This record gives sequence, structure tokens and C-alpha cells, in this order.
Amino acid sequence: MKLRYLLKLGIILCLCVLIYCLVQLYHIYDDYQVIEANTEAIRETASAELFDENDPIYRKIDLDALLAINPDVKGWLYIPDTQIDEPVLLGPSNDTYLYTDMYGSYSKAGSLFLDEMNQGNFQDDVSIIYGHNMANGSRFHDLRYYLEQDFYEAHPYIYLYLPDGSVCLYQVFASATINAASELYTTDVDDLISYHQQIASRASIYTTSSLELSSPTLLLSTCTSRNHDDRNVVFAMCIRKENPLEHQ
Repeated sequence: MKLRYLLKLGIILCLCVLIYCLVQLYHIYDDYQVIEANTEAIRETASAELFDENDPIYRKIDLDALLAINPDVKGWLYIPDTQIDEPVLLGPSNDTYLYTDMYGSYSKAGSLFLDEMNQGNFQDDVSIIYGHNMANGSRFHDLRYYLEQDFYEAHPYIYLYLPDGSVCLYQVFASATINAASELYTTDVDDLISYHQQIASRASIYTTSSLELSSPTLLLSTCTSRNHDDRNVVFAMCIRKENPLEHQ
């Protein structure tokens, strides 16, 4: 009798655990559905699906439409063959958009955002952009691929579209996994040669032979799935800036 009671109790407990797990999975699924819908809505608002795949620098992003929703929008970041294709914001602190979307609502995925030390015009020595490493592939999940030599070599360019209509073309020159407290997280560099030597010493891949060290640098950063204190980072340098509207 006692054995039968324990067996029933065990079955009930297992069912409770199963129901709890299913509920949690549903919430996770629902969160990701909201994130994807939100991201798609932003892209539609910016008309971001309209671009020339042969030369993305001439792609038109309607940042004015996004600025009308949130004046903290500072640009639009795009990396071909990844899901990184969305606005970059700058809030009063690094916590502002950590779990907040462009509309000001809570979001598990947050937004892509500039470091609070940056001015927001991408003219600092280093402009640092953060984004979550989301399991559904959104935000900065795809930065991990730059640690792979084949992907790194096949995707050398990053595009940054600015509110004044100009576009910055960045060339990737390094990828690495560094500590979250690394001295590489700085926006003001006194000694560029020393800074690049530090990057090279920590990089998994490093190539700067044809780049001008004085050009503005972009540092893209996201957490890793292995260590809480580590970050996957990509460094890129501005090699070209122009306003496509001037050619129309």
C-alpha cells in the first residue's frame, strides 16, 4: 500500500516537473517570437529590406522614421550574411538599452547600443557597440563566426548607416575572446600603435597590413556561452565614408 502511494506521488511529481518545464519552454518560445516580430517591425519602419546586394553602401535606411520614435537612435549596423541588421542606440548609461527595445519596452534581447563613454557620432577613437548573444540567433549571436578563419575572410566588411545619410564602410581586422574588464574597452586611445599591439596579442585572427591606424575603430562586443566573464569581440576600421545621396 505504501509502495503504491509512493509510486503515485512520484508520478505526480514527475508530471508537475514536466508541466513546469513545458510552461518555461513556452515562455522562452513566446519571448523569442516577440523579439523576432519586434525586430522585423523595426526593419519595416526603416524600409531596411530595400537595398542593392551588390553594393550595400548604397542601401537606403530611413533613420528619420526611427528617430521620430526614439531620438537615441545613432545609426544602423549591417553585416552581410548574418542577422545583424538593426539600429544602434545610445542611452544615458549602459543599462538603458540592456533589456529595453527601441520602443522603450522591456525586451530580453535588449538593443544594440553604444557604450555610454561614446559621443554617438562614431568619431571617437573607438566606438564600442554591445549586443546580447541570443540563442535564437538575434542581436550579436553571429559575431562568434568571426572567430572562424573561413567566415572572417569571406565577410571583411561592416556597414554603418548614419542619420545624415552618410555610410561608413568598416573593414574587419581582428576577432578575439577577451575578458569583460579588458583595457581594450576604451573610447579614447593615446597610443594607437600600442593599442593595436594589445589587440594583436589577444586576437584569434588579426590582419591590419593595409589599414590606416588613425581611422576610427569599431569594437563589437557580446557575451560568450562558455564563460560569464568572457566576451566575443570584433574589431573593424573605417576605410570609406560617403553620402550616397550626393550621387543621385
